[in-house]
Amino acid sequence: MILISDRSLEYKNRRLVNFYIEPDEDALETAFVFTSAFRQAAAIVYSPCGEHRLPGCMCERFEDFKEAIGGIRATGIEIGESKGAANVYFSVNTDENELECAGPIDFDFYSLIVGLGLNYKI
Repeated sequence: MILISDRSLEYKNRRLVNFYIEPDEDALETAFVFTSAFRQAAAIVYSPCGEHRLPGCMCERFEDFKEAIGGIRATGIEIGESKGAANVYFSVNTDENELECAGPIDFDFYSLIVGLGLNYKI
């Protein structure tokens, strides 16, 4: 992945970090990696037909995740916590090959990304 931007929305106390997912990387696999950042992850898959919500049980194994999305032309995938309030979420735009990380202004997305086994460059 390549870092595109890191910006703070100080008036909202939020931070947005964007990455470009390179062509040799699979956007679906990248989205799935972020499910492990949550106690019980859930996903919303966006398509031209609308949005499709995947329950937490479909986000536990990549094979289940991939199968659930298999028949959908996904234009985007949002990963977040399925229960309770979540300050952090990740959104993959599959058409643009872009990853958006959103969370509190002081959240360290870079350490999380490296801790999940992903690499990025500037």
